[in-house]
Amino acid sequence: MKKMYSKVAIVLFVTAMTTNSVSPCPFNCSCTTYTDGVYLDCINGGLVAIPTDFQNDLFRIDMGNNTITTIEEGAFRNMTLLYGIYLYSNQITTIQNGAFKNLPVLNFLDLASNKITTLQTGTFGYLPSLWTLYMDDNQITTIQQGSFKELPALNHVGLSVNILKFVRNDTFAYNDNLDTL
Repeated sequence: MKKMYSKVAIVLFVTAMTTNSVSPCPFNCSCTTYTDGVYLDCINGGLVAIPTDFQNDLFRIDMGNNTITTIEEGAFRNMTLLYGIYLYSNQITTIQNGAFKNLPVLNFLDLASNKITTLQTGTFGYLPSLWTLYMDDNQITTIQQGSFKELPALNHVGLSVNILKFVRNDTFAYNDNLDTL
């Protein structure tokens, strides 16, 4: 009897290690395993909200070309391996404080081509590894003081094709690594 359980366990282990698909994966999305982790592809997935049934071993999430309007607080919680989030070409108008909380290795965030109008203090929270932030082609008119304060690694910010009327002198005062704006 022990040998049978051992063989079943080995077959299940080998199957899990050799498959490209990982379950569970949100509806209308595909999950693929690479050496870095799991890539979640929800491009053109018909999403109206960010799914809540994420695996916590994701390294990249691509939800571009959907109709998501809000990024809620804790939308990406417990995702300590998450390296990149792509939310371009949605209908995002609201980013709740704490939406990007506890993402220690997040390096790349793409929010381009949405309908964001205001960046509030605390929008991004503490993202110690965020290097690139794209917010091009939105409707940003206001960047509140301290919006980028807790992004010590920030190197590149894309803000082109917005309708900024005024940017404070100290908007990027805490971003010593900022190279491209």
